[in-house]
Amino acid sequence: MRAISQLLLNFLLNACWQIALITLAAALCAWLLGRTAARYRHLVWVIALASSFVLPLLTSWRLLDGKSSEQTRGQVATQTAGAGAFLADQLIPADTQSARPAPSRQVSSFVPIGRNMAALVVVFYLLLLGYRSGKLFLAWRRTKAMAGSAYPVDLPARVQKVIGECQAALGISRARIMCSTSLAVPITVGIRDPLVILPEELLQEADRDVLTSAIGHELVHVLRRDYLLNLLYEFIALPLAFHPATALLKRRIRETRELGCDELVADRLLEPAAYARSLVQLAGAAITAGRPTATITIGVGDADILEKRVMTILSRPKISLRRKNLLLAAAALVFIVSCVVAAPFALRININSMTPQGVGVTTRQGVTQEAREKEMKMHVDWKKKIGELGARREALREKMGGALTQEEEAKLKEELWRLEQQLSELERAKPEKMPDEIQEPELAKLAQIPMSQAIQIATAQQPGTVLECHLRGVRKEDREYVIYDVAILPAEGAESDVIRFAISAIDGRILGRGNRKRMTRVDREPD
Repeated sequence: MRAISQLLLNFLLNACWQIALITLAAALCAWLLGRTAARYRHLVWVIALASSFVLPLLTSWRLLDGKSSEQTRGQVATQTAGAGAFLADQLIPADTQSARPAPSRQVSSFVPIGRNMAALVVVFYLLLLGYRSGKLFLAWRRTKAMAGSAYPVDLPARVQKVIGECQAALGISRARIMCSTSLAVPITVGIRDPLVILPEELLQEADRDVLTSAIGHELVHVLRRDYLLNLLYEFIALPLAFHPATALLKRRIRETRELGCDELVADRLLEPAAYARSLVQLAGAAITAGRPTATITIGVGDADILEKRVMTILSRPKISLRRKNLLLAAAALVFIVSCVVAAPFALRININSMTPQGVGVTTRQGVTQEAREKEMKMHVDWKKKIGELGARREALREKMGGALTQEEEAKLKEELWRLEQQLSELERAKPEKMPDEIQEPELAKLAQIPMSQAIQIATAQQPGTVLECHLRGVRKEDREYVIYDVAILPAEGAESDVIRFAISAIDGRILGRGNRKRMTRVDREPD
């Protein structure tokens, strides 16, 4: 269940910016293809919708599997200067430290989120998905009811003749023609057995151009299988319904679909001027009677861009084949580059129960953060007092080694005895052990990422053989850290330096890195 939530949250997070980027790229491509046929722009918007679903899904799946080479970019975070230096000093010998990359060069792709917030986001998304699915189901039911209300009718001879001419010109013979009293404009429904439903009033139409426009437009939808494709687009857009750009993509697909059908009708069936006048007349009938909008039907009155359709039909631009091919190549390049650029910069949700600072942990079950901070302050104060008293004791001992009178020596001995007593009392009152003294089994309970993931993060930064990996607890003043200490032997050779990584066991951040000379088993320092 956690893996599914992780996948879903990664999908939503990456979809938020990837869909916006894809939409911008598609808009640029559509602008480049503005003087070409509408079918090319329609293809651009369809590919954009498909990419808006596929790209975030693949990105999130690879992040979940840990197979993406870019995963490590999401696991390197900018640390605070003080904490970063402290951890490096604790984990890597000072004389063998190598220069760490500057924090400004580190790119963080981890987005930490609490478990409660993650659950809230998942629940909200599932509710939205259910709501949109319910609306799509109701639209399908209305469409089915509209198709069920259609009835066969003996078509007038002039209508049959127009239908025959349109089918011959378009090469269609499988569409059924029926009639309905509840429609204002023709519509097309059906996947395997396409059905064109004509309004009853249209059968009385005396204008042949209007009949040809209405029937021919719907038969073009059948030829292009637009009903099936529109249903497929609705399903693809369903998990993307949370993003505002999805509505724009669907609208552009609908608009360019109608423009493409208009171009085909004007090429094969009617003169552009006659077809434009017929569209205006059909649109007037639709405005008068109206039709349900919450359906998944395809019709001549779709898209609500009558003016644009008429202007496009009457003034179709002329463009040379060479220029068209160059524009198509440029548009393809723009879109491909956008997707390739978007893929590596994946963001990753890290679900945990961290404190607001993101690094705090609790070493005992039931101890509050405030109480733990108080204990840490006590520990720091204790060590400070121990250090001050020890320094005073050494100073007194140095004085006693010099030339002193008997009275001076007695006073120094008495003061030294008091210091010894104070030190003994402080030793007995030593606070509870801190994270750097916690044993590894206890640290394993605090770690929020597995050791295998820490090894994977380190080996992605430095390929080679993992010599060791273990947990450590370290602290800096009033903060505690649980980290994985990973040692890697690079693949260059036996004399290569061993690379050590300090990786946060809370969120996978790389907190430190350094080199040291590889030691053999004989002269290796004890752990």
